[in-house]
Amino acid sequence: MKTLTITALLMASISFAEARSILVFKTVDTCNSYKKNESVLVLIQEAQDGQAQLVISNPLADEAPVKVQVKKFIPPPMSAGGSVSYSGKTDATKEAVSLSYNGVRPIKVGKITGRSATLKQERKDDIALICSFKK
Repeated sequence: MKTLTITALLMASISFAEARSILVFKTVDTCNSYKKNESVLVLIQEAQDGQAQLVISNPLADEAPVKVQVKKFIPPPMSAGGSVSYSGKTDATKEAVSLSYNGVRPIKVGKITGRSATLKQERKDDIALICSFKK
């Protein structure tokens, strides 16, 4: 009876540990391009353990969204003017991708208020984004 109880407890703890190891990415910020000739939507997603990814999509094209595993760079505490940036490479093409906020002051484009950001891709031009605030 003791062996059965110990085995059941061991199996329950192993299955609980495996269930907790699955990463769940939640959208932290949503960024849209605001120039007329560009249509890009970038979702910044972070997991509980600090991992981050960018989901880059073009709403007007019939392409699948590109997920890029990135590293989040935070400025040192008490630094003047530092901002958060994300940097990584795509899995398929090994293309360098980075997204960085341009400043801490909000900008207003039309009716949207948010932070200015720049998406840099290795083989493409830089794309100016506005990351809307969560309400």
